[in-house]
Amino acid sequence: MMPSTENNRYIVQVYVGALSALYEALSVEASKQTTSEEIVSCIVERLSLNENASYELAEVIGDDFGQECKERSLSAHESPVQLMMLWPKNRPDHTSYRFYLREKVNDYVWRDQFVMDPQLIKDYFHRFLYQPKDREYPDLCQLPDLNEQTLLDNLRARFVAGHIYTYVGSILIALNPFKFYPIYNPKYVKLYQNRRLGPNLPPHIFAVADTAYHCMLKDRKNQCIVISGESGSGKTESTNFLLHHLTALSQKGSHGSGVEQTILSAGPVLEAFGNAKTAHNNNSR
Repeated sequence: MMPSTENNRYIVQVYVGALSALYEALSVEASKQTTSEEIVSCIVERLSLNENASYELAEVIGDDFGQECKERSLSAHESPVQLMMLWPKNRPDHTSYRFYLREKVNDYVWRDQFVMDPQLIKDYFHRFLYQPKDREYPDLCQLPDLNEQTLLDNLRARFVAGHIYTYVGSILIALNPFKFYPIYNPKYVKLYQNRRLGPNLPPHIFAVADTAYHCMLKDRKNQCIVISGESGSGKTESTNFLLHHLTALSQKGSHGSGVEQTILSAGPVLEAFGNAKTAHNNNSR
């Protein structure tokens, strides 16, 4: 259980298994009053699951060796946060506690059609609970074991596979490949138009720009995108890609391209005010 920055808010991690091809687990911010039904509804919406099907949360208790595993269904009005607070913090017996999402199965269907060998069930939960170490995750929040080493290993694996963008929740990490990637053409502009950040599309800077743009229209408030990084990390290029997507969204007829070119042309002028020289750039802001 991870406490959020807000008072009395917590992060509940729910493993989704075969229900998602992209994610092993999703993190949901909740309070002690948040019900199991509300968390299920949130995950079903984020994964765009079949709304006609019924889903439920289950508490799974197993050991690190996959020898023992038991599970319990949570009632619709049960509080996962309050349940997590009862989990032992120090577990010398190597016991693990997790939530996972599953599709509801009627009792009579379970009795009549699902007569399974207990060993098969045990093997299934072992594969579900203990994720492969060689898998790379598009969102670092979904790492089963989050520490500096697993974070760097995941970024390295994605970079080698040609994925230079990785989410940390709503934050985007960009690794500069120092070469051209064909992922900024008009096809990608349309692909990320009016799409929420999430598992449905790979991480991309266009998704961040699109989210900011539509939040501005919806909330009628100014939006701010902070771009940070060391010299040579690609901040200027990232700014250009953001402006490219924003002007494509807001353009009216044929005037959009002129507006975009005017904004982008102001970049070198702004950089000149920085008047700083680094090992990577002769002029850096």
